[in-house]
Amino acid sequence: MKITLAFPVSTPEAAQVIKLLRSVYPDVRIVASEESSRRLTVRLPPGPSRERKPLTERQQEILEQLASNLPIKQIAENMALSHHTINNHTRTIYRKLAVASRAGAIAYYFKQQTGQ
Repeated sequence: MKITLAFPVSTPEAAQVIKLLRSVYPDVRIVASEESSRRLTVRLPPGPSRERKPLTERQQEILEQLASNLPIKQIAENMALSHHTINNHTRTIYRKLAVASRAGAIAYYFKQQTGQ
């Protein structure tokens, strides 16, 4: 879930909202919005409404190569696909795993491998 706070980030109100969000969601990710440096974008961690969905075999294969720290273009070459296709699969993987980055996907992969 992504929330954009529509008031200047330097206000005391923004600080209170951020403190409250962090108390409820310790893993919350808060960044300046692309729309304006006066807004914040908040990405909430997975919860009951953001359960992880299973990956297809192809997505699992791409995740394995992402975890090997290969660049997107190398993964595309290895799989005889366009790097655009790999980027699309990568975005889908992030969405299904409810993560916001490659690091989050790799962390999920290694947790899965160790059975945690």
